[in-house]
Amino acid sequence: MSSRLFQQVREERGLAYSIYSWAQPYADTGLFGVYCAAARGDAAEALALTRRVLAETAETLDQDELDRARAQAKAGLLMGLESVAGRADHLARQIQLHGRIVPPAETVAQLDAVTLAQARAAGATALGGGEALATIGGKLAKAA
Repeated sequence: MSSRLFQQVREERGLAYSIYSWAQPYADTGLFGVYCAAARGDAAEALALTRRVLAETAETLDQDELDRARAQAKAGLLMGLESVAGRADHLARQIQLHGRIVPPAETVAQLDAVTLAQARAAGATALGGGEALATIGGKLAKAA
């Protein structure tokens, strides 16, 4: 809820009921996505603002935001290991992605090692690839 996307698209502009980003790693690639639930009349404007916020974030991410994201990633990792199903999923994914079980402490150390410049570069790389758009509910109305 503290993300730029949530704050600007949902809270400040009221263009979406729900919005969040997610990432899915694969052994040879990855997927970065954004989910946005908006009214048909607001969808095009929400999409345009989402694209702008993502681009601005990749360019202007600051240390406080990086620190919050890092803390959230670590908390998510560790809390996800609290259930048997979460631990099994984590172990299977580690084997699938890395060919070995990566201890949580190693992942935490890698998160702690990410610099602001690396995070900005990763954002630019993620946004520099191809884009796919999937909508439910018909064509988007053009933004004003």
